[in-house]
Amino acid sequence: MSIISIIAFIVAAHSVIMILVLVVNPDWYVSKAISAGVTPNISAAITTKVIIAGVAFAVGIYSL
Repeated sequence: MSIISIIAFIVAAHSVIMILVLVVNPDWYVSKAISAGVTPNISAAITTKVIIAGVAFAVGIYSL
């Protein structure tokens, strides 16, 4: 297992965990977005995390 695949799987796992956090506790995301000065958009955040997780998983599989 190469270092690239390990890093890719860690990124994919982090994205999946963040998706779960966003689904279970959307108030956390809203408070963080408001404090950062941006408009909270949970659907865009989840979509982005799904794409990142999918790409990272594909890179991890390809790097094996």
